[in-house]
Amino acid sequence: MIRLAFSLLGALSLITGPMVGPVDEEKDRTVMPKGKLVVFSLRDQSSHQSSYLVKSGKTLLLKERSRAPVFSPNGRLISAAGANEIYLFDDNGRLKKTIPTENGPRYLEWAPDSTKLLYSIEPKDGRRVVLEYDFSEKSNKVFLDIKEDMKIMTFTYSPDGKQILFDTVSEDDNPKEGLYLCDADGRGIRLLKSHALSIRWFPDGRYVAYYTDRDEEGRPMIGRFGGIYKMNVETGESSKLQDLLTAPPDALRMSRDGQYFYMAKSCASGGQNIVAWPIGDPNVEIPLTECVDTAEGGASIDQYADWYQSETLDGTADLSLTEWIG
Repeated sequence: MIRLAFSLLGALSLITGPMVGPVDEEKDRTVMPKGKLVVFSLRDQSSHQSSYLVKSGKTLLLKERSRAPVFSPNGRLISAAGANEIYLFDDNGRLKKTIPTENGPRYLEWAPDSTKLLYSIEPKDGRRVVLEYDFSEKSNKVFLDIKEDMKIMTFTYSPDGKQILFDTVSEDDNPKEGLYLCDADGRGIRLLKSHALSIRWFPDGRYVAYYTDRDEEGRPMIGRFGGIYKMNVETGESSKLQDLLTAPPDALRMSRDGQYFYMAKSCASGGQNIVAWPIGDPNVEIPLTECVDTAEGGASIDQYADWYQSETLDGTADLSLTEWIG
């Protein structure tokens, strides 16, 4: 099984406060270069997660007992997964809508035009199924269901919305686990790379970034943390972008403009923060948040941060929020 959940060393002190409001009014814990927006979730010592929005130098609590927050592509909404629902917030952290779901949604992904939302659930048999919520029809339907002994982890639309990249893992060393591609209707599934995990599409829609800890023969790398690669989805040709200097978490991401990678990382002074670095140059780090103090048995930032890369939200949707999400 490819390495997945590398919990980062250290633990964050549990953040408490009102449902929407500054975490600490006396100490601004966040740094956003040029006012950029970030959402992330924290896992506490009881494995409970809460979602947060970093905006205008403040950290706002979106919702306790929620995870995997992500911005809609048009920037007008933030979605987060709850126990048996999906929450939709505006850019000020106000809850605008709750979408009931079966089981607990695990991961969320918006269609490029912001009209649909993919999310995964785990039925009782242990596999992971991807469903699609259509905002115009206000309905859910099964999108992907892999029957084999593999679990779907993450999934992301191509920039034009015509294809979806997703990855799977298994309990054993199944050669079928890895990086897959399918059409936007869930058909035409094909394996791109065994034992690989998706990171994101590049903006041109021709290439994807992925992580693997296997060599060219498919054998586990010894004494190395693996590397990040760029693949042409049509030809399957790959080139290495960089080796990883530390073990990656399950939340290594690429910025929307295809220029940076980012992830949560332990700080030299203690605590953890979310940092970005130019692709191919991991020694140049840009902090997206300040280091948050850690305490033994506290929480960790290790769950799917999303960096919007804008000083303000785009607001490109033609419809009002009421017309859009109901």
